Amino acid sequence: MSNHVIGSRTLTGVRLAPGLLLVPSQDQTRLVVLRCVAACSVLHEWALEAAVSSNVVYTRTHVVVGDASGRMYVLAREAW
Repeated sequence: MSNHVIGSRTLTGVRLAPGLLLVPSQDQTRLVVLRCVAACSVLHEWALEAAVSSNVVYTRTHVVVGDASGRMYVLAREAW
């Protein structure tokens, strides 16, 4: 797993807690929360209007990310 898309400096993955990751889908149009213990499973997904186009910022209470349509998403921790 990588935090980068080839050819980009954008950081798109974050560790929310031990064993809990937030990453974009392979096509970059969804954000996915994974629980990884012995294997990874999807806990939650959010659809974006377009591909991720900004760094993913995690503030302990929110995740903030922008997409290529210009929309900014603010996801509260309670959502995952």
